[in-house]
Amino acid sequence: MGNPDSKVFQTTGYIKDVNELLIDVPLPFPARSRVKIAISMEDEDEDLTLFAVRNPAFADIFDDSEDIYTVEDGEPYNG
Repeated sequence: MGNPDSKVFQTTGYIKDVNELLIDVPLPFPARSRVKIAISMEDEDEDLTLFAVRNPAFADIFDDSEDIYTVEDGEPYNG
């Protein structure tokens, strides 16, 4: 199951450049924290996103033992 210390935080922001995400408010976490990001492309997806992050069926998303892949795994998709 997920880490009991995990917190869900929702805010808005924008992607400025490749690999640069700017959010509208300061994060209420320590400066060096591990984060997972779910991006909603449309406002109507907001309810579904909130449901998913609060639903215990998706708790393993926040479980560090499930995070077994790195950026170096696999090959890039250039679809």
